[in-house]
Amino acid sequence: MVCKAGLVDIPVIGRIIQALNPIQVPRTRDQLSRMPSVIDQMKHRIASNDARFPPILIFPEGTTINQHFLL
Repeated sequence: MVCKAGLVDIPVIGRIIQALNPIQVPRTRDQLSRMPSVIDQMKHRIASNDARFPPILIFPEGTTINQHFLL
């Protein structure tokens, strides 16, 4: 699972997310600097057949400007 870093701090749900051993994406830095790190972590998990890492799930999300168009 790939998720933003703040999700593991949510009560109850954060524990469930943390148990899935997610790749956490920091939202504080700019997008171009964080992408290589996340992509490298994903490649490592896919390449290793380690039982500690469940299959990777990606849930795309977006933001709307005026409630009609997705960014």
